[in-house]
Amino acid sequence: MTDEEKDDETPSEIIMQDIEQDQLGDEEIPQQSSKKVYRLLSLLIIISMLFVFVLPPLINSIVFLQTFRGNDLEPGEAQELLGYFEENYLYQELFEEETYHQKKQKLLSRNSISRMRLHLFIKNMTNHVGDQYTYFSGNTQKPNTKSPSIESEIIDENTYYIRLHEFNEGIAEKTKRTLVKSTHPNLIIDLRGNPGGNLRELLGIAELFLPENIEAFRLEGSNQLQSFITREEMLEPYKRVFILLDKKSASASEILALTMKLNMENVVVIGKETVGKSVAQTEQKDSNDTYSFSIVSYRWFVQNESVDHLQNYLLEYKDVRLNNLDDYIKVVNRIIKKFN
Repeated sequence: MTDEEKDDETPSEIIMQDIEQDQLGDEEIPQQSSKKVYRLLSLLIIISMLFVFVLPPLINSIVFLQTFRGNDLEPGEAQELLGYFEENYLYQELFEEETYHQKKQKLLSRNSISRMRLHLFIKNMTNHVGDQYTYFSGNTQKPNTKSPSIESEIIDENTYYIRLHEFNEGIAEKTKRTLVKSTHPNLIIDLRGNPGGNLRELLGIAELFLPENIEAFRLEGSNQLQSFITREEMLEPYKRVFILLDKKSASASEILALTMKLNMENVVVIGKETVGKSVAQTEQKDSNDTYSFSIVSYRWFVQNESVDHLQNYLLEYKDVRLNNLDDYIKVVNRIIKKFN
């Protein structure tokens, strides 16, 4: 625009141009603010992702490494532990592999052997046979001495409910004391989320329901067999017993469910699936609890069946809603109504 053209502009045109420029200036402010807000939100998202996805695994790794603090294994201790491993391990075919003996010799030829190095050796070797349960780890924590955890309540005038969170020491006696107070004809045993535990405690609970002098279950190892026989007098029988399972029920929970199902006619197992752990472990610790060596040593059986047979009983619930206890109770009530 020339100077002459500017001089020809009317005052109203000049005012309109000033207003338009002011409006353009005002629009730049929220755009800059939006960018700041966007940057702040992006930063918050990144921080949140660090807390959720990065820090927990990092903390777990640090805690895991802390369990291996301390001195190296004593001279000859690694050799002794590997001897225990070879004698008791279920998957004996591992020791027929030349790779195992080569890596073992390389490990034992070292001047010193850390617990972490032995852990990595065991982990690497057991992975060869698909074993996810054998492990060697540092163990600076005291043994679990917490009291057995049981929840119980009256569902209605006909049904009593008990939940066992774990088969820890004392759980069988506490279960017995709880159940002798019940006069209800139906019983619900909730084993959802129960990872297993002490097999002697498992036998003690099975004895509350099974007749004397029958094999509740057995363990078969590479060169040994253990049979668990009921010895105690059972409680007054219930009209019907319901056992609740879920995808976190494992080991002793699966054994109890199957032995009661196969040895009793009034037991119903309810759930979609369980962990499917068909093996049992033996454990070796040093006197100071500075390490723990847990070895898969047995497969478990009830009569001649194992965990796969248990899954067959759960197939009928694959399309049934079982998200919480209320869903399970609804199934229980339908079954009770059907048989009454």
